[in-house]
Amino acid sequence: MIFASGTSMRIIGSLILFGLAMVVAPDTGAAGSSGPKQSHAEQGKELYRAKGCVACHSTDGVRRAGPSLLGVFGRVVEMQDGSKITVDENYFRQSLMEPQAKIVKGFSPSMPGYKGRLTDDEVKDLIVYLKSLKGKAK
Repeated sequence: MIFASGTSMRIIGSLILFGLAMVVAPDTGAAGSSGPKQSHAEQGKELYRAKGCVACHSTDGVRRAGPSLLGVFGRVVEMQDGSKITVDENYFRQSLMEPQAKIVKGFSPSMPGYKGRLTDDEVKDLIVYLKSLKGKAK
């Protein structure tokens, strides 16, 4: 019979626990993340909620303090100055960073700017999320 020392038993026990943890632990995506890796659209949806966009912009076509974001990409919208713009990534990015630059007709210029408060990757995630919202505003 082979007897292991106390140190050897602790090492073996640690390896067994580590192995069990690796078998039962779910894929958590990037190091330090709190759950499974999310798609860009899912991350954008989370940002939409976390940054407070939901307070003024619906995703179901209902008008709030700001325009609904349902089906917004590719839509032609009229600005307060009478000009018309097709909503694309550039317009959306500018609206986040300089929201007073172009105001959609019928809405007040009350949106805060997100310059310095959103990273480029976060803006991209929001864009992917908004592009995933299909439908027509009411």
